[in-house]
Parts: sequence; C-alpha cells; structure tokens
Amino acid sequence: MICSIKTIAISISILLTGCATVTDVVPDEKILNVTGNTYEIIDVDYRGIFGSENTLKSSVLTKADKFAKSKGMVASPISARIHRVGILADWAWFYYKFDIVAPGSPESYRNMTDIKIVRDARLASEFYTERNQASEAIEQHDVYSEIKNLDKLRKEGLITSEEFESKKKQILKSE
Repeated sequence: MICSIKTIAISISILLTGCATVTDVVPDEKILNVTGNTYEIIDVDYRGIFGSENTLKSSVLTKADKFAKSKGMVASPISARIHRVGILADWAWFYYKFDIVAPGSPESYRNMTDIKIVRDARLASEFYTERNQASEAIEQHDVYSEIKNLDKLRKEGLITSEEFESKKKQILKSE
C-alpha cells in the first residue's frame, strides 16, 4: 500500500513538473527580423498543465502588436504554429510570423482568422536550428533587401530617385 502511494505521488509530481528530456535548446523569445518588414517571435509556457493555449497565444500577439505599434505600424499575420504541453518537459509554445505594415493598408486588415495555425506534435530541435540560422543570416549585411526597401520607398514617393541612387551606391560600397 505504501509503495503504491509513493508510486502515485511520484507519477503526479513528474506529470506536474516534467523532466528536461525533449529539447536542450531554449528558444530565443525576443522578436527577430526575418527580412524587410517580416518578423517572428516564439514564446514558451513553462506552466505545464496549468498553462493555457489561449493565454500563450494572446501573450505573443500582444507582444507583436506592441512591437509594431512602437514603429507606428500594425502587425499583419503571415503564419503561426502552436504546440500543446506534452509530458516530460514538452512545454507548450506558440510561434508567430508577421509583417509590420502601415495602418490602413490592405495588409493591415488581415487577422488571425485569415491564416491557418499549424499544430505541431512536439517541439522539434530542427525548428530551433532553422530559426537560429535565420537569425544569424539576418545579422549579416543583406544588400539585396536594403536596396529593395529603398526602391519601395522611391516608388511610394518617400524619397527621390536621386536619393535612391545615392543610398544605393553607399550600400554597394559598404559591401
């Protein structure tokens, strides 16, 4: 009888606290610039069975909206992935990829109901590897994206053709 009570107590404590066996990689929970005006964020809920998918999702969306607003823009969803809490420290997480766009633009009216949220069976280390590689690549100087963004500004009439050419030469020289 005592043995079975101990077994039950141990089983319950494992279910509530988990073990760090699923992944040794902890995600970087800051907002990362992927390219141009595209960003991504991932957040992990370490509360286990006491967590909530809706709370986690809401937290990530709030962070993205706050980030976009700080730049005078609006967060426009591109894609999202969610994972429910599992066992053995298989924590719940929510990944969100979004553009920041000007308020009132057609893209600014996109919302979460316009995209399909992919449900992942488990937290794959390959997912973090891809994200970290993308982050490292972004930190490198991306000449093509800079020129493309300048051209967009020129087409929108925010800079002149002369300013575009001047900035383009500066970017190409720095490469």
